[in-house]
Amino acid sequence: MNNLPKQKLPKNCLLEVHNGPIITLYRNDEWVFGFKNEFITMHMQDLKPFIEKANQYSVENIRIIDFINPEEPAEPSNFSILLSVKKLILQDLNCPIIELPNSLEELTITNCSVTSLQLNQSNLKKVIIEQCADLKTLIITSPIIECEAVYLKSLQTLQLPNSLYSLKLNNSSLPIKSFPPNLQYLSLPSIKQLNQLEFPQQLKELTINSCFIVGLPALNVNSIIFFQCTFAKKTFVKANSITLNGCYFVSNLDIDCDSIFITGCTTSTSSQVDTLIEYNTHNAKVVHISSFNGINKLISHSCKELKLVNNSQLSEVDAECVTSLQLIHTNITKTTINNLESFDIDNNSSLPQFYTKGRGSLRLEKCKFDCNSQILNSMIDISLNEVDIENINISTCKGARFYNCPTLKTLSIKEAEVVILVNLPLLQSISLPKSLKNIVINNCPNIINIPLPFTSALTVDYNGSFKASEQIQIRRVNENEITVDSYCVQLEDISNSKVILGKNVHIIIGVGLNNVSFINLEESNIQSFDLSMSNNMSLTFPQTLTLINIIGCQSVLCTNISSCLLVPERIRKDYSSNKYEEVPKDKCVIC
Repeated sequence: MNNLPKQKLPKNCLLEVHNGPIITLYRNDEWVFGFKNEFITMHMQDLKPFIEKANQYSVENIRIIDFINPEEPAEPSNFSILLSVKKLILQDLNCPIIELPNSLEELTITNCSVTSLQLNQSNLKKVIIEQCADLKTLIITSPIIECEAVYLKSLQTLQLPNSLYSLKLNNSSLPIKSFPPNLQYLSLPSIKQLNQLEFPQQLKELTINSCFIVGLPALNVNSIIFFQCTFAKKTFVKANSITLNGCYFVSNLDIDCDSIFITGCTTSTSSQVDTLIEYNTHNAKVVHISSFNGINKLISHSCKELKLVNNSQLSEVDAECVTSLQLIHTNITKTTINNLESFDIDNNSSLPQFYTKGRGSLRLEKCKFDCNSQILNSMIDISLNEVDIENINISTCKGARFYNCPTLKTLSIKEAEVVILVNLPLLQSISLPKSLKNIVINNCPNIINIPLPFTSALTVDYNGSFKASEQIQIRRVNENEITVDSYCVQLEDISNSKVILGKNVHIIIGVGLNNVSFINLEESNIQSFDLSMSNNMSLTFPQTLTLINIIGCQSVLCTNISSCLLVPERIRKDYSSNKYEEVPKDKCVIC
């Protein structure tokens, strides 16, 4: 024991004691300490002699773990720890009786065989007891604020202090009918008679888990969360906010709230729930519904903010006051919405005629779309993928993206910042604004001869003459001539072609080039040249070259690299003798 460290441990140091893989060993009555992530680790059987010496150290946070092997269970024994610690975690201990220090501020006990706990530490504020199957009695007189007593199936006696602010009882038995008066956050386990409980008057949030509900008591609560509950009879629910998560409805709800959030719920197919076909949210100003099976009409006359996500059966929405709409994979065919100020639509069905005075984002996939839709004049961003449309006219937007639209022939945009055109075989007429900052054109064969506006960034897959202020990217050109003038030029998969460089080119990046000649390279102002996976090239560089990197290339000749004095000497020597870096086998630069 003479090898205990003489210096005090940091106050935030954690002590972990377990009999699993360790980094601290006990040999011949000597401690050998090993630190990892501020943990000190030792065998469980060495805890007692350690405690006798460890009180002289400032260890405030301790974690003690004894891994229980079901095939060789440890003999039960009482547990006592006399260290003056503030935070204590006990896990997997076979200890029916546990004695705890008076200095505790936070306590966590997980999967221990303790049968009774009485906590009276004066500074204790937070208690977590979970998965202790044998615990029958839990008495807390300490002034705790937060308590989690979860998965305590054998609990018969529960006593809690009036100081309690938050209580979580998920998946436990409930031996009490009333709760501390100052409680503001309460999560209940599955129980049969909610009406028999006495709830605090100042609850902010109530969570009801896995209950079969036939009625609710009058509640004064700001937020109610129902998790995996079954509503067997028509039930009145009132709160500022109501959340229904994974619930099953045999009958409808009578809801009075400002906000309602429904996720992953299902209605019965019996005749008792015909009214659920028309779901009413009464006075709710905010309505979010996701993955609600069994509803095909929503009535929400007071709703201002509406979010509908993955509701495959919902087809009709009666909500004329909605000003903010988020519609994702919900097939609305009929609606009274006519006053939108903002919208975010990501759908794979036909779009209804929304009348809007605001602006928003529209993403459609695999559907038909009315090219005269008024919504086109209200775009912030628009993205169409595999949409059946022939002509598009957009007045103003930030981003316009069109992918795989086989019938699109004409595109006119008066104002935009980004335009992306990919795989549009029939597109033959485009009108693009001068305000563009970024253009991407890929596999649009009928527009390759149309002049493009000057932009910051340009990406194309065909030959021609191109200018941009910051970057030009050209891909997949064979046996052609390309003229480029931009600060950075990036070339990919170019073969048997000439690249004519403009005066503004400073950076060249080439990947997968074959038999490409750079015209005006020696007279250019390039400073950086990066080439990989390329072959059959002869390069003559300007004196301005500073950085050069050639990786995985064959038959690439740098004719005058030795005279480029701004390049490091070692690289000049290597490259002048055709010694280039090899591509690591597991790091292909293309991939």
